[in-house]
Amino acid sequence: MKLVRDTNVILAAFATRGLCAEIFEIAIIDHEIYCSDFILKESE
Repeated sequence: MKLVRDTNVILAAFATRGLCAEIFEIAIIDHEIYCSDFILKESE
């Protein structure tokens, strides 16, 4: 499955060790993560 994560989820996953981090870890293991140029620019 291909997944696109919201900028807030991505930032929260790297900033804290909570629910967003767990979701991101599971997504990395089981799925392909895609990120648009807009999301990358928004997270700068």
